[in-house]
Amino acid sequence: MRYIEHRRHSIRDASGHLSQHGVTLARRVGATIGPFEMTFTSPKPRAFETAIAMGCAVEDQLDVLAEWTDDISDAADHGGFAAVGALVRGNGAAAKVARAYRRALFDIARSLGDGRAALVVSHSGVVEGSVMACMPGLDGLALGHGVGYCEGVRLAFEQDDFVSALILRV
Repeated sequence: MRYIEHRRHSIRDASGHLSQHGVTLARRVGATIGPFEMTFTSPKPRAFETAIAMGCAVEDQLDVLAEWTDDISDAADHGGFAAVGALVRGNGAAAKVARAYRRALFDIARSLGDGRAALVVSHSGVVEGSVMACMPGLDGLALGHGVGYCEGVRLAFEQDDFVSALILRV
């Protein structure tokens, strides 16, 4: 079994960088997670800074983790996993970008050693979209509201597919 822990970035200030409160939150969460074989973030400073504050060296910044559509962000904020799942199962731009998230997470999972984990830090909407794309049969209502700061999901990967998802709340 291999694992991907996909988390939303921490609290930012008006500049887009983490606030001191955001650094404190990321450090607190970081002290309780891992270890990780690899860490990936979106290229946005708030995601990279969150991983560093969590105590993880960043392997790479993936452009796909900074791509989302306004409807995914709105769905994550207002309707949670169920609303994002409906978009992901459609044929629009949200479904296309969610498939790109799945490909990225699939590639990361396949590169991990057995029993190992990777940390991925991105954004609201990206976390929910990737979960619903990786495991389209999940009950979005059961998963609940969208992820808050430093929250996320732990995806288990076995025999070339994602097999379970555990929501991680702070």
